[in-house]
Amino acid sequence: MKERNINKIWSAALLMIGICAIFQGVFGMTDTEYKDIFIRVFGVSELLALPVLAFTTVLRIKNRQR
Repeated sequence: MKERNINKIWSAALLMIGICAIFQGVFGMTDTEYKDIFIRVFGVSELLALPVLAFTTVLRIKNRQR
């Protein structure tokens, strides 16, 4: 994989985790009817982005050592 593509994927995964964390915090403080659904959806999407972030971080470290 090219280093540019790795950096884009890494940035997108990091951004996704950050956005999900913000939304989880906001919906956690509100008292809406669908609070539980929103928190679960953003939690699952955060869990999906986490292995992508880990994989691309390993690739970035390997490319840096070359």
